[in-house]
Amino acid sequence: MAVEAYFTTKQVQRIVGFGSASMVDYLHRTGVVEASIKGSRGRGRPRLYNYTDLLLLKALKQILDKGIAVARLKKAQEQFRQIHSEHADATESIARFLITDGTKVFYKASPDAIIELSDNNQLSFAFVVDMNRESREIRQKIIDLGYDSSQTATG
Repeated sequence: MAVEAYFTTKQVQRIVGFGSASMVDYLHRTGVVEASIKGSRGRGRPRLYNYTDLLLLKALKQILDKGIAVARLKKAQEQFRQIHSEHADATESIARFLITDGTKVFYKASPDAIIELSDNNQLSFAFVVDMNRESREIRQKIIDLGYDSSQTATG
């Protein structure tokens, strides 16, 4: 799979495993995620997502599946973006862990630092999203669904 491949909302839905493409649209409209390729605005204009977007959406899906509300997720995502706005390599930043206790969202910034992406500093965890495993699963799903650079939009 080419690194410069981009995926439509429907392809993202199938790769990541959302029940419908409307959930991907909803996450975009609420500002939780942004498509990497920002085309012209307006109805009928496809949003195009890159591999890093797929990885982020896969993690967000798991967090949503654990009961985190979209509004809380949006706040956590905004704080995550603030923390990493100075980093040029978003892929390196996202290839860490997002952690939740079902109420709050945390980010494992390094082996020694866990940053809460909500308001409280209490650290109690229910599960960890292993972003390396998610990355492998997304790459395999792209292959399994037969998406290659000739079937995806390119940037």
